[in-house]
Amino acid sequence: MLQTMLPNEQRVYCVNPLEAPIIFGQIAPYFKHGIEIEEGDTIVDVGANIGLFTLTACDWGKRAVKILAFEPIPDLFKCLTANAKKYKLDSLVTSPYALSRERGAIEFTHYRLLTSMSTAYPYDSNAASVRLGFRDILPQFPPFLRWIQRLPPKPQEIALRILLKVLLRGRRVSCQALSLSDAIRDHELTRIDLVKIDAEMAELDILQGVTADDWGKIKKIVVEVHDVEGRLNKVRSLLQAAGFRRIDDEQDPHMREFRVHTVYATK
Repeated sequence: MLQTMLPNEQRVYCVNPLEAPIIFGQIAPYFKHGIEIEEGDTIVDVGANIGLFTLTACDWGKRAVKILAFEPIPDLFKCLTANAKKYKLDSLVTSPYALSRERGAIEFTHYRLLTSMSTAYPYDSNAASVRLGFRDILPQFPPFLRWIQRLPPKPQEIALRILLKVLLRGRRVSCQALSLSDAIRDHELTRIDLVKIDAEMAELDILQGVTADDWGKIKKIVVEVHDVEGRLNKVRSLLQAAGFRRIDDEQDPHMREFRVHTVYATK
């Protein structure tokens, strides 16, 4: 477990100091289209990683909110709990579980150099879409890697293939999972003001793990959706059926090849 300084001059514990500022830069876009946090809110953070969304949600310990944060990867969970202790987040409950449709064991692939992409649905480093996706997000990478974007097409492709072999060198981790409705019952939640989901292609599994009764307890959702096999439309339809009246989605142009959208839903 290491420490690094973020662009907002806050120090955090992390697995990869080069990646933490990139993750931090991805937090602000969650707060759009009516997604706001107020004193006294109850928040569920699914895919908490080292806790940067959670820390932002509670304004680094200055805002009184209740947060239940899930992170199944042990290395990341240690950083999450260390950051919660560092910033004295007394109302934060951390949980080392994954969320899915139901209780059980799940195998994750943990990418230590790209922890935010750790997933139960591993990436294929040889896939053209993955290679093109990384090409588009190179400007977000540290300066010593950005030179790749200035290469001619063929050398750039070779360099990206080599880079991806390194970055997507993962190890299998066995984790325990439960459904969001299981978590609601286990923690006796009667109202959830916001659910944030960043689960690397498991988002539909998680949403399908909510019972009809529990949908009434959830007021807002912001979820990262990987639009494969019509998943974006499936998520939108599920949320509409669950009673969310306003549903918006945005796509960062740099995430087009990854087919990633952010969906915002409010009642």
